[in-house]
Amino acid sequence: MNGVRKLWGGGSSSTSSPTPPTPVPATPVTPTSISIAPSTLPASEGSPLTTTPGLFIKKNKKQSSVASVTDAGNGNDANGSDRSASPASSRVTSPLRKPVPTPTPVPGPSSPRILPPLQSRTSTASGWKRTSGLLNIRDDLLMSLLTSEAIVESRECEILSGEEVEELKKEHQILKIRLAAAQRKLKLETKIRDAALSLSKMLQNAESTAAQTELWRVSERANEVERKLLEHRTGVLGFSVAKMERKMTPSGDASGLNTPNRSSAFSPVTTTSPPPKARFDGAHLFAGHADAQIPKAPPSVNDVVALEDKLRAATEALSIANQKQAEMARELSHLRLEKEQIETTMGMELQTAEETVAALEQEFPRLEELNAKCQGLLEERAQWEKDKTQLAAREKEVERLERRLEVLEEQSSEATEMERALSDMQAKCDAELQKKDEEVAALKTEWEDAKEEWEAEKAVMEEDKLAELGALQDELEDAREEWEAERTMLEENKFTELGALQDELDNARAGGEARAELDEATETTSDYHAAAWYPDVPRYILAGSNCLAALQGHSDRHARLGDDLRKEDNAQLEVQSLESRVKELIDTSSTPSEPPVEYTGEAADIIAILQPIWNILPAPELRASKLNSKRHLRNPSMVSNTGGSSPLPSPSKSTLSDMDVRALKTLYDTRPQPPTPTSATSRSPQKQNKGTFSVEAFVSRVQALVIDDRALIDRLIRFAQAHDLLKKNAERAQKLAQESNTALETYQRQVLTLERQNASLVSKQNALMDEIRDLQDAIERAVCETREMEMHAADQAETCRQLTEANSSLSAKTLTLAEEAAAAPEKVRKQLEAQLAECTEALRKAREEVDGMRMSEQTQKIALLDELNSVQTENGNLRAQLRAKK
Repeated sequence: MNGVRKLWGGGSSSTSSPTPPTPVPATPVTPTSISIAPSTLPASEGSPLTTTPGLFIKKNKKQSSVASVTDAGNGNDANGSDRSASPASSRVTSPLRKPVPTPTPVPGPSSPRILPPLQSRTSTASGWKRTSGLLNIRDDLLMSLLTSEAIVESRECEILSGEEVEELKKEHQILKIRLAAAQRKLKLETKIRDAALSLSKMLQNAESTAAQTELWRVSERANEVERKLLEHRTGVLGFSVAKMERKMTPSGDASGLNTPNRSSAFSPVTTTSPPPKARFDGAHLFAGHADAQIPKAPPSVNDVVALEDKLRAATEALSIANQKQAEMARELSHLRLEKEQIETTMGMELQTAEETVAALEQEFPRLEELNAKCQGLLEERAQWEKDKTQLAAREKEVERLERRLEVLEEQSSEATEMERALSDMQAKCDAELQKKDEEVAALKTEWEDAKEEWEAEKAVMEEDKLAELGALQDELEDAREEWEAERTMLEENKFTELGALQDELDNARAGGEARAELDEATETTSDYHAAAWYPDVPRYILAGSNCLAALQGHSDRHARLGDDLRKEDNAQLEVQSLESRVKELIDTSSTPSEPPVEYTGEAADIIAILQPIWNILPAPELRASKLNSKRHLRNPSMVSNTGGSSPLPSPSKSTLSDMDVRALKTLYDTRPQPPTPTSATSRSPQKQNKGTFSVEAFVSRVQALVIDDRALIDRLIRFAQAHDLLKKNAERAQKLAQESNTALETYQRQVLTLERQNASLVSKQNALMDEIRDLQDAIERAVCETREMEMHAADQAETCRQLTEANSSLSAKTLTLAEEAAAAPEKVRKQLEAQLAECTEALRKAREEVDGMRMSEQTQKIALLDELNSVQTENGNLRAQLRAKK
């Protein structure tokens, strides 16, 4: 890097050689040398003394000496090569290496590395490769290649505005000054730290670390600013060189050099990069093409004159530019001289500041001791102020407690009065509690008496109920036995009737139609027996079991009995109609028809009078059929006929009292009856009543009517008696139940009333006890507060006394400290001088002791060596004696 810097510096000095008169190629030389130079900013920016990283990293004694000579001769200018015109500087060697970044200082406890000066340029290209050997700056082709490469690499650099560039320059100048000061400060802090480490003073270590951190931060910022400036300059130079090359390209000639391919071939910018598109660009050589170019005619005299005028104007402009450049060079030299003067002045001021800093650092330990003492005094003063505020607060607290004590003394008298009132109230409460306890005891006794009476009444009522239930159960058992006896008798009668009917049916099977009708009637009778009679048996058993629960539902039992009676009536009617039909068929088929008896005279009139009664009265045959049907319905056993398809009843005798009331109604009712399910196979009772009138038949019908009346009257009497008995039992049971319910409700009301009274008494007792407890707690609290206030008042009085003593002692101490603080500087100086003299004397004594110890050690070593020599001689003599003895 240093070789390249010197190379470009030599190139810049060679710009004073004769150049072509055209102004365009002369301008890019100086900017190119400035942009490629990696040393520092140009001299016009007033940069301080810097060296490149290459010179610092790879040291060479000859190069470093040369660099120091050049730096000293140039007055700390990085571009001193611009002034030197030595031809020997045109050829230098460049080492084969890569650019090394600026070492970053890292703060740490050890001694920091020696940092190089500020790096003048940070390369943005990723790894430049340099060739070793000699570089000839007069080789135009090589220089063109280097220039084009630099321009291509500078395309990525950012071009800043003028304001940003000025700000960055100012910041860079400030940062360089700060960096130099930070480096000097770091060196000084390092020396101080090394000295402090020997004296075991670790305070300087933190300051050295802070100085290292500050140096690192400032150097990083300075490098960043310098990098931005160099990128800006590189981008501006690359853009200007490319623009100049585009301007330098001829507008066109007869040879076709203005084509894109040829014009780009002569540009140093495009020599390192291939063309963007590989297409055919020789179309303009063909005639008739749209882009065909016609060669220009040779220039005329007027064109030559115009070109000469332009050349003359360009020459004049070049001379003017050279004059301006000379003026700018003179101004630049003046500015450099001013810069050197300013740097010298600043260096002197900096040296003076360093001396002042050194003096201050020497006085720093003494100042630290003074500061520590001042801090101690300030702390004591703060403690005194704090104690004073606490004392004032305690005085206020004492006053407040005194006032409160007075109030408590006033309240103590009130508390005694409250105690008396409380004792009176407690006596009253005890009396009331005693009365309430007596009332509660009386109520408890009354409640126990009422409970015993109720238990006695309850036991009597239960005994009465059990007796009544036993009586009812006995009556039900008697009724059940009567029912069982009647049922067995009815079953026997039905068996006999069924047997008789079976015999009659066997005799009547001779006829064809009568036999078919008889079979059909038998099947119908058996069906009705199975459908109506057999379900009635468990129903009667259920009715008997329901009689055991007569106390709960007599009305339901009557209703069920009514329904059962209605069903039995319907079934009996149907069976009677079937049996009457069968009887008629049997009569018509078995008995021959006899001629009716004819009556004349008075007998005929009597017969005419009796004929309506005859028609009303039922025939004995119809009565027998009704009786048989009733027996058939209640017959539990059936006997199969010869065909084995229908059961038949056995013949038996019965009375009209066993029949149902509705059946009797159908017998004596002369109104037309509604059709029944057996109307197809049986005749109505009216047709059966219309038989042959005879006196004997009429008498038999009247006798049957009398028998039926007697039976009905007996049946009605028994039914009325049973009904009255059941009604009386139901009323008695209902009355007993109502009485028991009323007694139970009365008992419950009494229990609830007693419970409410007991709860109210308990709540009152609890409330009174709570009030008594609260009053006792209030008395105890008042007594405790009185005692605490007395104790607190005594403590506060003692505290006030102690605070007063402490205040007086603190006031005396404060006055003493104030006097000491007034005489502190002179006294401290004298103490420091005395301590310094003591330290010097102690150091002298320590050195004398060390010297004495060294002398004693040397004498001891000499004595030990003498003894060692004597021991070795004795050892040699002993060995010789041993050898001689052997």
